Amino acid sequence: MKLTRSLSTYAECEAAISDLIPLGVRSIRIFDRYLETTWDRPARIEALRAFCLRAQRAELQLVLHDAGRLPRTCPRLVALLGRFAHVIAVRETRPEAHHAADPVVIVDDRHYFHRFHVDSPRASVGIDDPVHTQALRERFSELWEASDPVSPGSPLGL
Repeated sequence: MKLTRSLSTYAECEAAISDLIPLGVRSIRIFDRYLETTWDRPARIEALRAFCLRAQRAELQLVLHDAGRLPRTCPRLVALLGRFAHVIAVRETRPEAHHAADPVVIVDDRHYFHRFHVDSPRASVGIDDPVHTQALRERFSELWEASDPVSPGSPLGL
């Protein structure tokens, strides 16, 4: 059953993301300028770990404007990256994609979280909404193509 709702506070945004992650079976795609420390909370890391273990061909894709901040803001996530390098891919946008300012989380191409601008808590979340999710998935694909893999020589040490 399709469920779409608007969000207007940071707390609602965090709760929505926390509700979406456990729905993931095949893929979770995340775009943001960098990940805030909220992504490194134990419950969030455990949900991502469970996702990585859940499916043989699970994919967790991160596109960030600044991946170099991850060790500082998300050390637990960096540890998870080390353990699940076969599942998790991190890319950093090239300058031509730095205009993107609307964070998104896409789960199994059916569920989404979309914050309209990084400096505002206004957002929407959709459960079982593949039509709207497809538009966000196309946008994510464009950002993925306009980014480069974080290499082993990067500050992440992947």
